[in-house]
Amino acid sequence: MTFENDLTNEQKIAIDELKRRTINAITPKMREEETLYYRFLKARDFDLENSETMLRKHIAWRKEFQVDTILTDFKPPEVLMKYLPFTVIGHDREGSPVIYADMNCDVNGILRSTRKIDLFKHIIFLHEKLLEDMKEQSIKQGKAVTTMVQIYDYGKMTFAKATNKKSIELTKFVINLFQDNYPELLKVVFDINASFYFTLFFPIIKVILAPAVYNKIRFYGTENWKEDLLEIIDADELPAFLGGNRTDPDGDPMCNSFVIHAETVPESYYLKKSEKILCNTPGIEKITVSRFSKETLTFEVKEANSFLEWEFETKNKDIGFGVHFKENDSKIVEVLPKQRIDTYYGSETGVYRCEKPGTYIVSFDNSYSWIYKKEIYYKMRHIVWRKEFQVDTILTDYKPPEVLVKYLPVSLVGYDKGGSPIIYTDMAGDPKGLIGFAKKTDLIKCVVRIYEKAVENIVAFDNSYSWLYQKEVYYKIRMIGPNSV
Repeated sequence: MTFENDLTNEQKIAIDELKRRTINAITPKMREEETLYYRFLKARDFDLENSETMLRKHIAWRKEFQVDTILTDFKPPEVLMKYLPFTVIGHDREGSPVIYADMNCDVNGILRSTRKIDLFKHIIFLHEKLLEDMKEQSIKQGKAVTTMVQIYDYGKMTFAKATNKKSIELTKFVINLFQDNYPELLKVVFDINASFYFTLFFPIIKVILAPAVYNKIRFYGTENWKEDLLEIIDADELPAFLGGNRTDPDGDPMCNSFVIHAETVPESYYLKKSEKILCNTPGIEKITVSRFSKETLTFEVKEANSFLEWEFETKNKDIGFGVHFKENDSKIVEVLPKQRIDTYYGSETGVYRCEKPGTYIVSFDNSYSWIYKKEIYYKMRHIVWRKEFQVDTILTDYKPPEVLVKYLPVSLVGYDKGGSPIIYTDMAGDPKGLIGFAKKTDLIKCVVRIYEKAVENIVAFDNSYSWLYQKEVYYKIRMIGPNSV
C-alpha cells in the first residue's frame, strides 16, 4: 500500500530532509498519514524552504483548531448535518472518495443558525473524515489511495446566490483551507450544470485558486458530464440523478436518504443575538485590546489541580483567546491553544484545570485585526476547587436540594468485581429544568458529592510519579465496622 516506489531519488531525499527538520513539531496523529511530507513538498514544487514554512503553518493551524482530536471531540450541530450540502456519495473505480456539493446552499441561513467557529470546525471535521476514508480504502484496495473526486453542482444557482457576498466569502474560506492544509489531495473536479450565473460567480473565486487545483477542474453545462462521471465511477455506485443506477430503497433517484441537497434552513434553527448582559453586570472587568496587539492577565497558582474559570464577551467582532503556563524560570508553554472566539450569540465560558503550580497567563489576542480595536467584558478567577466547594466535608455537611435528589439522573449503582464504582447517568434527563430550579453551585456540589461517595472506600497504590521502576506491593485490607474493635 505504499506510494514510495513511484518517487525519484531526489524526491525521497527531500522527504527525508523535511521530516528531519520538522520531526519534533509533528504530532503522532500526523505521523499516521503516509503522504504528509510528499504532499507539502509537491505543493511547493519540492522547494524545501517554502515547503517547511507551509507545513509549520499547517501544524500551528491544527493546534489552534484541535484537529488531531476533532473526529472524537467535536459534535457537529444538527443544522450543519442536515443543511450543509456536502456528501460523500461513494468511491470511484480506484477507491478515491467522491464528494457531491450542491452549490445552491442557503449560506445566509447556515450563518444565522450556527457560530462561525462551529461551521469552521465542521468543515475541518468533514475533511478529516475524508482522510480516514482514504486510509480504509487503501487497506481495501491493497494500494495507497491518496486523492479524491469532487462534484460541484451549479444547476440551481440564482443571481442572488451567485452575487451573495457571504456565499462568496465562505467559498473562498473553504478553498484556502483546503489548499493550505490539505494540498495535493485532488484527483479531479467536476463543475456541472454551469449556467450564466456561474460566469458571475467563478471569476471571483478563480483568482485564489492554485494552478495545481485549477488545472484539475472540468467545466460542463447541462450535457456530457454524466458520461464522463461514469468513466471513472461505477454506475451502481453513482446516484441516478448524476447518471448512475443507484437509488433509494423506494426508487427515489435523488437519493435523499444519504445525499444532502440544498434546502432553505428553517428559521427555527436561527440563533438569537446575545443581549450582551456581561457589560451591565456589577463587578465585571473591562479591557480594551488595540488593533495589532494583545492584552494578558496573570494568575499565580500555588496549589496543583486547582481551576481557572472565565466568562467573557466582546462588544463587537471576535477575539483570540488562549492560556499559557510558566513554571519557575522555565520557558512559557501553551496549555490552551489560541482560538478566535465570537460572542455574538452569547458569552464564552470555560474552565481549565491547573495541573501544576506556577504562573498562568490568559491572553486576549487582537494582533490579526488591522482595523478594529476590541472591548472585552470579563470575569475570571482562580479556584482551589476542594476549598471552594468544601469537598472535604461535603458528605457530612452538605444537604442537596430536593429537586436534585429527585431529578438529577446521576447515581452510584454499585461496584464491579474489582471494587471500582459504577456510576449510571441517564442522558435523557432535563438539564434545562434542573438549571432553572437549582443553583449552579448546588448542581456542582451534588455531582461532586456522588463521586466522593463513590470513592470514599477505595484504597489506591499510586506509582504514576515513577518513570523507571515498577513496584511490588504485598497487602492485607479488610473493612472494620465501628463496633468491630
